[in-house]
Amino acid sequence: MVNAGHNKLLHFSRADGTFSQLDAAGIPLGIVQSRREDYEEVFGRLLPGDFVVSYTDGFIEQRNEAGEEAGIERYMYWIYEENLRLSEDNPGYAPGDLCTAVRERWKDFMGNVPRSDDVNMVMAMVNPRLEAATEKYRIARRSLNEGNSARALSYGTMSYQLEPSLHDNLLLVAKLYYRDKDYDTAAKYLTEYIETSGERSAQTHFMLGNISGCLNILMSSI
Repeated sequence: MVNAGHNKLLHFSRADGTFSQLDAAGIPLGIVQSRREDYEEVFGRLLPGDFVVSYTDGFIEQRNEAGEEAGIERYMYWIYEENLRLSEDNPGYAPGDLCTAVRERWKDFMGNVPRSDDVNMVMAMVNPRLEAATEKYRIARRSLNEGNSARALSYGTMSYQLEPSLHDNLLLVAKLYYRDKDYDTAAKYLTEYIETSGERSAQTHFMLGNISGCLNILMSSI
């Protein structure tokens, strides 16, 4: 994380249900000529269910019809309450749903008062079901090593349903479908792996080319 004149980054910890404000030393971007060395880099780790929020001060400096300012404490409380509500219905909800819900709380607060500044909000969340998805993937790998491909595919699919972006699992499931000669489905998972992982190695493209070649042979035989 770096800070170039922005508000402090909000970090929500699922473990204890609290917020912390993260900051780093740095000068506002664009005011004077700056170098990378002018910005402190801070590193940390997010656990399943944790998320971070970057926002502009239009949210916290907005006043309502009574002249009250929203403030950072109220803003964090909106996020906390809406996260709790959404998690009860779907623990793996998309961060965009939380952004929308918080924005609605902010609009209700301001009432008919005109917006005083720009409002932008970005959230990044670690899927709370990541641990369960990772465990399913481990069982899939173990099953494959034991020679039980059907069980491996079953657990690999369950892992994908819990967390679609688990890259090792995407690659595993693609290979399993390829072995079963289900080339359409294998291509789907392998393409998703390439797109989400950024993997551009010759090996993955060779594998995708093989799948495409098998599909062409099948189509020509119909």
